[in-house]
Amino acid sequence: MQTTDMAVPTAEAKSKLLSLCEHYRKQGFYAEEIESHLWEFGVFISERLPDFVTPRELYDFCMFRVVDISQGMCRLTAKPIEGELAKIKIIAFMLESEIPRIAQAIFPDSFAKGVQEAQLDAMKRANVRFENL
Repeated sequence: MQTTDMAVPTAEAKSKLLSLCEHYRKQGFYAEEIESHLWEFGVFISERLPDFVTPRELYDFCMFRVVDISQGMCRLTAKPIEGELAKIKIIAFMLESEIPRIAQAIFPDSFAKGVQEAQLDAMKRANVRFENL
């Protein structure tokens, strides 16, 4: 089993997600146009993140939350999503592209690399399905 396949505890990550923008800036990432939404997404993810995740699980978890936000309903709680995230649907899909950088700002490098690989794998699978239509 590779390091990137192993589940890691998320207690520290949940805490960092509550101040995601600060950790973003520490990594040198610039996200001024979506900063308030990024902060709200960090809180949203932190409140729902399982206690242990693999990189693929984190990527999938964040993607499902992006879909939830775009639909205005959290499937984990079966409750409507409130706040600015739910008001501007396009923001959800802007956040989708930020998932690997979120992981890089919050998790160790090897874990973040696994999240990036999960995103690339998901994109490849989507391309294969599209090409086979």
